[in-house]
Amino acid sequence: MTGEIHLGTNAFVTQVITSADDMTDLNIWGDYSVLVRGNGELNLADIKQKAPFANEIILENATIKISNADGVVRLFRRHPPEIKLMGEVTINIDPNTIHDGDIILSGISGDGAVLVHAPGLNDLFIATTQAKNGNLYLKIIRETDYLKILDFERGSFMNILRNLAPEDKLVLAMDTAQSRDEMEQVMANSVRFNPLNLMRHVRVIDAFELADFQINNGLSAKLDGVYMDGFVIPTFNAAMGLAFGPVEIGVNGRAAVANISDDLNDFAGLTLGGDIRAGLDLKYVWMRSIVGIGFSDFDVGPVLGADEMRIDPKGRSVYGATDIGMRIKSGNFSFMPFVGIEMTKYAIAGFDERNLSIRGGIAVGYTIETDGLRYDVKLRAMGADGKVVGGMVMGIYSVWDGLGIDVAADIYHDDITPAYRLSVTGKCAF
Repeated sequence: MTGEIHLGTNAFVTQVITSADDMTDLNIWGDYSVLVRGNGELNLADIKQKAPFANEIILENATIKISNADGVVRLFRRHPPEIKLMGEVTINIDPNTIHDGDIILSGISGDGAVLVHAPGLNDLFIATTQAKNGNLYLKIIRETDYLKILDFERGSFMNILRNLAPEDKLVLAMDTAQSRDEMEQVMANSVRFNPLNLMRHVRVIDAFELADFQINNGLSAKLDGVYMDGFVIPTFNAAMGLAFGPVEIGVNGRAAVANISDDLNDFAGLTLGGDIRAGLDLKYVWMRSIVGIGFSDFDVGPVLGADEMRIDPKGRSVYGATDIGMRIKSGNFSFMPFVGIEMTKYAIAGFDERNLSIRGGIAVGYTIETDGLRYDVKLRAMGADGKVVGGMVMGIYSVWDGLGIDVAADIYHDDITPAYRLSVTGKCAF
């Protein structure tokens, strides 16, 4: 068809386009419309260029491509047609050139549904649209249905957690993650995804106790303050020991309370436990053993267990060690190197962590007695399986009435975190 088309009174022309072959220049004098159908993925700018004087473009169950929002808007403004949406309209965009908040269609009408495809868009985000004041805006929003992002187990847990506690720190941190790497880091730091991390402070408290456990003949009470991750965890110990010549036996009970709150985690924990100790103290050789157990209750809410979601899980710890060492004396000084074996096991929410390792260390002591009072200073250090515990203890003991007090400071370090402990121990000998 060539030449000019002049429309008579009440005449109207509709140009139907289903593929690129249908896009023909029509030199029409009068009102006419363009009807686009099918999934030919035609470029809207090309359609408008072929029909620069159309007063209406109808998108009916059509798939179109828009590659540059600004160019389309400028073209429409030069001769703004009405864009009528009918049925289901799919718009393919390039997310590198069209961004959140851009106008992708102007002068729209109709009640058609619009679907947006954005190949190459970060898979944590979805593209959708918002109609406002006759314009269709692109909206890039964060996907928060985690079954579409994560595996079934983790995705289901996150969706349930969102329903239970939409303002939870983990939910907010996951929703604001801008990449999969950032999301994985959030999950790695969360105790909800890693329940064994609830037991971290329990492991540290046990490590301090295992490093240089003693058996005091009589009754003793010890108050510890363990500082780690910016929080102080108070711990109370009560012990009794008996000596039968060179043989020593003792029992110890312990309670620890933790209240942890950081940018991602909020939980409280109560740990109750105890241990049995035995030792053999000869002139030049000594030996000691300990075995203990602890039970922890946590107020944390939902966590992802090994087999299912758990609410406020309970933890269990088992630990033990045996050392054999020498005692070398020189005046008021004593040197006590030792080697041994250590075992720990921590279990919670279907997960468990076990460790068996060789350990070694040394204690260097200085003792002086005057006017019925004995003064002790000891430096101590122990290493086992990538962790190091060391510190100093100072004590005063009344030989006449069997009363004494020790003050200690220790430091713990492994490949994750340092921790510090201050201790005060009161002793009363039988």
